[in-house]
Amino acid sequence: MSFMGFSEQDHSTLIQVLVSSHIQLFAEGLHALLEDDDGVVLQGMATEKTGLKAALDIDPDVVIADKLMCEYLFHEHQGSFRTKVLMINDCPGLSTLEAEVPNLIRKGLAGILSCCSDRQMLSKAIRVVASGELWLDNETVRKSLCSMGLNEVLLTPREEKVLEHLHAGYSNREIAEKLFISEHTVKTHCRHLFKKFGVSSRVQLVIATTSNHH
Repeated sequence: MSFMGFSEQDHSTLIQVLVSSHIQLFAEGLHALLEDDDGVVLQGMATEKTGLKAALDIDPDVVIADKLMCEYLFHEHQGSFRTKVLMINDCPGLSTLEAEVPNLIRKGLAGILSCCSDRQMLSKAIRVVASGELWLDNETVRKSLCSMGLNEVLLTPREEKVLEHLHAGYSNREIAEKLFISEHTVKTHCRHLFKKFGVSSRVQLVIATTSNHH
């Protein structure tokens, strides 16, 4: 079956999620991981391109898709749906992915999550992209920063850690807790990063630091 929808209920306060993968077991695994998430309601599961096209009529808040399904989405439906797309990187060893990140974001990708991530990270990524923020997992961030030669822009070790956590979608308060510093200090580091990369917002900073042009 290319698309399987689930029963309609009143879930107006929950995040409506659609799971999509060309691999049946992969899609079922994601579905199983999300079944116990109290903040999420699963709207369906699409395992073929035709099924994904039909599933978009449900208008979910977030589509979780593998790389192949994401490529189909942005090629066939670019700009034609409001749904946030979270890509599961099912090819973690693919060395070209970090070079594709800026273009994927421009096309509308809301986040990338490694297939090696755990249930807690998946849950957080869904909430971040559903809120309109950008999510990039640490593995993608590290490879992207390495490929662009981050040392060309002189950053302090603390600025590098703050930048990494910004890419992971953490708030200033969460970054402060993880680095054992004050929220005010985090904001100061962010201002320094904005200045060094010539940007004025967190989203611009993330895009600038996953591109070879900054």
